[in-house]
Amino acid sequence: MGEITYQKGKNRINSAILQSAEPISNSAFSVECGVVEFHKLRHRSRVFPQDYYGAGVPLNFLSTLEHYTLQGFRVIGLAYKTMPAKSDFGVDTFTREQVESDLEFLGLLVMENKVKPETKPALQELRNAQIRSIMITGDNLQTALSVAKHSGMILKKSKVIVVEASGPQGSTPAILKFQTQENNVCNGHVTKEISVRMDESLTPTYAANEFCFAMSGKSYQVIVQHFYSMLPKLLLNGVVFARMSPRQKTCLIEEFQKLDYYVGMCGDGANDCGALKMAHVGISLSEEEASVASPFTSKTPNIQCVPKLIKEGRCALVSSFCVFKYIIISNIMGSNCLLLLYWENRLPGNYQFLIQDMAIAFPTYLTITLNRASPELSPYRPLRHLVSLPVVVSTVVNSLCKLMAMICAYIMVRQQPWYSNTDVFSACISENESMLTSQNGTQKEATFGQSFETTSLWVMTNFGCIITAFVVSKGKPFRMSLYTNCEYVICVYYISTV
Repeated sequence: MGEITYQKGKNRINSAILQSAEPISNSAFSVECGVVEFHKLRHRSRVFPQDYYGAGVPLNFLSTLEHYTLQGFRVIGLAYKTMPAKSDFGVDTFTREQVESDLEFLGLLVMENKVKPETKPALQELRNAQIRSIMITGDNLQTALSVAKHSGMILKKSKVIVVEASGPQGSTPAILKFQTQENNVCNGHVTKEISVRMDESLTPTYAANEFCFAMSGKSYQVIVQHFYSMLPKLLLNGVVFARMSPRQKTCLIEEFQKLDYYVGMCGDGANDCGALKMAHVGISLSEEEASVASPFTSKTPNIQCVPKLIKEGRCALVSSFCVFKYIIISNIMGSNCLLLLYWENRLPGNYQFLIQDMAIAFPTYLTITLNRASPELSPYRPLRHLVSLPVVVSTVVNSLCKLMAMICAYIMVRQQPWYSNTDVFSACISENESMLTSQNGTQKEATFGQSFETTSLWVMTNFGCIITAFVVSKGKPFRMSLYTNCEYVICVYYISTV
């Protein structure tokens, strides 16, 4: 007897070469078992009748394989061969072709890997937000389709159309077939032909309600080589891509990006590293190889992190735009204040500048971005470009409104009966007039920055900054309401009282 060892922590084994523990006939056994996932699996056995194609392969191999894959099971084929051991110290290194040739079939290892309970709500939340989800996997196509249906990625009313493509063989050109599949547990697998409308008016919404495409990596490679003009339309409605190699996953992500999609990729294995790196946003569900290639790593091994990351990203983007508009509008207001004061050859005092910057602007900068992300994923999209029409128009309109208010304040203060261009204390009451004169009876001179215009425009600028902070602090649908930002509410209350 021998034993199989595998790397601890990864819970998977690709293939193994077993050597007899006893020196019997100096031979080794090679067992090919594909990729076996040991985590949360339920093993089953299957006894085949003694009718064989040859090399121990039973006649009902394909039907049995299809029976289990249609139910969503992962099926691993087991085979073995006896290979001579050339050394007394151990098994020499063999090439893959030598190990995988002339194998004797042992049986099928049927395993069940149930869909995690967090998967279906996460996919439903993405669908409600009109965010498209597709599956790219290396598993069997029928297994992938079953998982997609159980998780809600494929709607019950949608028809699944399997795209099969074969390359040219001799004088026969490349062939592209479309077949719809209906699953029946009792009668097995039924294949029907269907006509598909592939014109330019086809939209993803139509595809989600009517049909969706599924294909294997082999068919995808043939389509890329011989039917590339059909690829964009197939990708527009594709949902399941099975038996995809790591290179094909990367190529598929790149093709989606050519269609102006912003692609996010979730993966947990080394075969996903290329796709995680190629995608706009890569999320690793493990802390092993995939975490090196992806900018984000989830602490929970499920896709609930995807909606959460989208919410936080949108909240951060909207908060950045809020800070940008606040800085622009407040600086424009400060410039307008200086321009109006330059008209009278005046400037605000140093303490006025200090209070405006440190007591008003700085606390607002720190607290305006502390709004939490909205708990609901909105179907609307935030603005992607900083210099866009909505941002420019809102900034210009807001600045013009503040400028008109400052001009009105400037004019109104000059029309007051107590206004004096030279005597800054002319508005004081008569009881205090004795305090404003020196012992020789002459009037005190106003110091630098002391004037009615300076005081009124400085007050208008500060209140304008407070109002602007309320205006640009957008809440729903991407952030929580403004009153939930306790730090900002306290800051505004403090500024208002000061």
